Amino acid sequence: MRKAIFKLIISAGISFLVLYLLYLAVTRSGGELSVSTIINCIRNAVWPLVAVYALCHIAQTFIRAVRARMLLKAGAAEDEVDNIPGFGHVSLVMFVRGACVDMVPMRVGELSYVAMLNMGYNVSVANCLSSLSIGLLFDFAALLIVFSVAITASAKGLSLLGTGLILLIVCVVGWLGLFKILPFTAQLLEKKSPARLCRWKWYQWCVKTLSEMAESVGFVSRSGIVKQVLLLSAAIRFLKYFGLYFLFVAITLKTWPLLANAGVSSVLTALISAEGAASLPVPAFMSFGSYEAGGLVALTALGFGMAESMAAMLSTHLLSQFLDYSLGGLTFLVFLWLPHSRNPDETHTVRRRRAVRTSMGIVAGLVVLSVLSFGLFRYFSKSAATETEDQIGVSLPGGKKLSMALNETSIKGCIDWSSNSEGRHRIFVMDVPSGKVRRVTKSDFTDTYPRFSPDGRRIAFSRSHMPYVSQRDQLKWDTWVVDLQTGRETLVATNAFTAVWDANGESLIYVRDGVKLVKQKAEPDAEEFILYSSGSGTIPAGNQFQTPNIGMGGRGIAFTLRGSANGVYRIVDGEAPVRMSDGCEIAWQGITSPALLWVGHPGRQKNTIFQQNTDSKKPKTLLDVEGDYSHEYFPKVSD
Repeated sequence: MRKAIFKLIISAGISFLVLYLLYLAVTRSGGELSVSTIINCIRNAVWPLVAVYALCHIAQTFIRAVRARMLLKAGAAEDEVDNIPGFGHVSLVMFVRGACVDMVPMRVGELSYVAMLNMGYNVSVANCLSSLSIGLLFDFAALLIVFSVAITASAKGLSLLGTGLILLIVCVVGWLGLFKILPFTAQLLEKKSPARLCRWKWYQWCVKTLSEMAESVGFVSRSGIVKQVLLLSAAIRFLKYFGLYFLFVAITLKTWPLLANAGVSSVLTALISAEGAASLPVPAFMSFGSYEAGGLVALTALGFGMAESMAAMLSTHLLSQFLDYSLGGLTFLVFLWLPHSRNPDETHTVRRRRAVRTSMGIVAGLVVLSVLSFGLFRYFSKSAATETEDQIGVSLPGGKKLSMALNETSIKGCIDWSSNSEGRHRIFVMDVPSGKVRRVTKSDFTDTYPRFSPDGRRIAFSRSHMPYVSQRDQLKWDTWVVDLQTGRETLVATNAFTAVWDANGESLIYVRDGVKLVKQKAEPDAEEFILYSSGSGTIPAGNQFQTPNIGMGGRGIAFTLRGSANGVYRIVDGEAPVRMSDGCEIAWQGITSPALLWVGHPGRQKNTIFQQNTDSKKPKTLLDVEGDYSHEYFPKVSD
């Protein structure tokens, strides 16, 4: 018992160390990761999709039970066939095995399958090991099929050929080991074992078990069930990764929609990489640390950020383990209550008493663990909510919160922005100087790029056609207007992105299909007027307009071009566009000011905000903040 507790402490310490090293890697990359992030991620999970994972886990466990019974029957000797338990009993064993497989490092928890069948139903150790080994071999074969599909799909260019080759080698070596090397080794030990070793009972038992296992494997190979076992293994793998995919999407859909929409091949790559890392000989507790490392390597290689990748993999692992161990613990209690004693002299009453004592101990442990988990969850949830409410995004130098700093200013007005703090990008407005925040849109799609009307009563914004659309894709957006007093939302124009108000507050100017600048009254079905189009005048074809901005009392338009004419431009009084510089996010410095701001290079952290008047030939640096992670972007000036 002391050794078990010591090993448990060591494995937990290794898991903590690996997770801490991953945390350091995330923070040094500029990302942020905290316990409250994980709590909020799980709290925002889409629970119907979590239920899909649970159903898939139950279904694949039942299929594992069917496969196990098939292998046990095929590998049993004539006098052992009657000892093979029924489907219900084997299902209980498989549920417990699913919970125990990661409890011991290097998947040694698989041996719980052998212990339960041997001690509970008197199935021979050799037959148990035979069915377990063949099942694992076919699991790898089915995983190789999954990888072959993933290689063909080419998850965003990430090569899986090396991993596929390793799996192929494992399958070939496993097949040779079970069906060729094992029988040869068993015969050799039976005939050539030294007399000194044969005196030891443990050696005799090992040779006998090895011979019986080789005989059992031979029974299976001659039984003609290989095709059926392979099909069952493929179904198990399909259900497993189908469920894990939906669990990953459930975790990330509201918090990190970009990860949720990464594509099946990319998500499967991360999940399979995580499982492969968890199978490595690292004595981690429940595979924590190694599992996250494998998934993190895959997701970052696919181009995702370290912080969200780490949080997504850890949250997925925590939730899957909680569900798996809950099912395993409940089925183990049922297993203890069933009358399947190996000792015929032990009465069912005695066994039931032992089961009661064991069950009470397990239930008490689960209750204590549940209370502690719930308390921690509530504590960190409250801390996360308080932090979000008080901080409103950032802390300022000197420890001041944004709301405190605003109260010390004489500025009055409102600030609008888009935030995914509630799981979807929605528009929020904050009153200044009170710092009071309210949400003004609520949609299952992405609301972004909010712009106040000149009178401050309405906000124009862009809404995506799907739950999540990258802002680099300008085609799948519509322009909406929300009235701040009534909350009424109005669809103004379809396939219209990054709309801004004209100086009179009656019209909007937006980008249509990426290649046109369009002006339209801020009402549905109003007549559109094309201001500029890619391929006409001095703007070469194929260039895309971005982030238009109005200034100089409506006389000036500024915009960014992406393409062969990349850079920031201004137009005054309808004259030909004038290129200001390289860069992006150009904006007029007020409604009537002739000055322009834009983001350009170089800077201390790559970006700098420049300022230039229309009558000036040289820009000046307006803002280039010192700091390790400063990255100036989206300059906007109050009126």
